[in-house]
Amino acid sequence: MPEITPRPISVPSGFEGFSVAPDIAETRLPDTSPLVPSDAPMESPLQALMESPSHDTRVLKEMRPQITQLEILSPGLYHALSQETLGTFTTLTKQEQNPERQAIFQRAAALLKEETSHQDLLFAYRNALHKG
Repeated sequence: MPEITPRPISVPSGFEGFSVAPDIAETRLPDTSPLVPSDAPMESPLQALMESPSHDTRVLKEMRPQITQLEILSPGLYHALSQETLGTFTTLTKQEQNPERQAIFQRAAALLKEETSHQDLLFAYRNALHKG
């Protein structure tokens, strides 16, 4: 077994250097007057952590369309605008010479027709429910 010899422990402590302060008379403690409480509601850090949005929530929020004109959501105007858009897609399909773009316009028109038929079916069900 190797022999262990005691040796003194050296802990480096002390001053490494000095600096000169410009003028200590200008330095003072902050004002001790009481602070006015904020009007904003306090939220606990745990609550903020638990309710922080996930990556999926952020992606879905960014993908959600921003509606700037809420009046287009009224049923009458929405139906009129969808019919006008369907007519525009049909006209563009007939005018387009490029087969790829023509297929895109045809697909858009088909999707809009399908959505319109779903809206009409929903309207019929809603009327049937109201009539009892």
